Amino acid sequence: MAPTGIVLLDTYLPTSDEIAAILPELIGDMFEPPDGIAHLEQLRLTAMGRYFRMFGDWNPNPVSAPKLFVRPGDPLREHHREVAWRAGWPLPHHSADVGGNHFTMMSEGAATTAEAISRWIDALRH
Repeated sequence: MAPTGIVLLDTYLPTSDEIAAILPELIGDMFEPPDGIAHLEQLRLTAMGRYFRMFGDWNPNPVSAPKLFVRPGDPLREHHREVAWRAGWPLPHHSADVGGNHFTMMSEGAATTAEAISRWIDALRH
């Protein structure tokens, strides 16, 4: 059975220029997290390492299911606004911009993120 839709949450392709621009601070934040960001523990470190091994040279293939690409409106750091920091998706998709940054869109901003996804799902049903 094919999926009815696919939701991508601020998904960076590992070889993208955008992830290269923010990765050093992203990793630094895991070891010395600012307020609102979970401290790096063994499980998160293992998951991140596995993600980069699995998707290090992967490029997405087209799929027939509609896609929603959800991304935050704020960078991790204010100075990131000076570089291309926002994740993008190379294949056709719908977009939803939500509040917060890569981390807070799924914590403090989870309700807004869920609303954006719910609206998209409702539109698929009609």
